[in-house]
Amino acid sequence: MYHDILWRASEIGARDPGDFRGLGLGSLTSALCVRDCVDKGLRPEWHCRESNSASIGVAEKIGFSDPVHYKSLFLNLTKGL
Repeated sequence: MYHDILWRASEIGARDPGDFRGLGLGSLTSALCVRDCVDKGLRPEWHCRESNSASIGVAEKIGFSDPVHYKSLFLNLTKGL
């Protein structure tokens, strides 16, 4: 979980190791993180790629909606700085 104190936001993210996928553990732990954020006065946020249907499914399952689309830029580390 990442906190942005200035904006009072916290980014939620979960990964299930392959053997544990489909058991609902990602949904459960993410929902608990969201509750903790709200209890602390933080705005939970969920970011994922549009192609990540599993992540979108978990986010929607625990109450996230109204997606905002934005462009992400990545640094090509193979070119050097």
